[in-house]
Amino acid sequence: EGRGSFALDGKMIDIPIVRRAEALLARADAITRRTAA
Repeated sequence: EGRGSFALDGKMIDIPIVRRAEALLARADAITRRTAA
């Protein structure tokens, strides 16, 4: 909705937390792809 933060399960989530989580998921995906090959 264009907001800078939101609440999830009673915790405030903001853009830096979202970006950090996305980076972590990307790393996990890269590791999974590398070990599956």
